[in-house]
Amino acid sequence: MHLVYNLVTQGLNGSISLSSEEGQGVEFVIIFPVKPANSK
Repeated sequence: MHLVYNLVTQGLNGSISLSSEEGQGVEFVIIFPVKPANSK
């Protein structure tokens, strides 16, 4: 998880968060900026 965190926050300039409920598993939310492709 340390490697994923560093990649998302430093490499992709994004953020990562998680939520967990007992017996329901874990949900990871990864958000990073994306520039739209230039159409020519």
